[in-house]
Amino acid sequence: MPAQSPYDRLFAGFAPGEGERVLAAGTVRVLRRREVLFREGEPANALYLIESGRVKLVQDSAEGQQVILRYLAPGDAFAAVA
Repeated sequence: MPAQSPYDRLFAGFAPGEGERVLAAGTVRVLRRREVLFREGEPANALYLIESGRVKLVQDSAEGQQVILRYLAPGDAFAAVA
């Protein structure tokens, strides 16, 4: 049985080799803990795919509290243009 990629779920239904071509067109970015990728209201200009680690999506409330919207794990995609 071949090793599973964290992206198998994302690329399910793609023709053989197409998922690999999509990944090859991207850029790897290593983040530091608590690094901010984008803020609410900024234009979405990238699709992020998590290879390892976790990402926490948060929103600031009107009272200044941080509200956790979602935790993301390897294989998850986020910040895509609608």
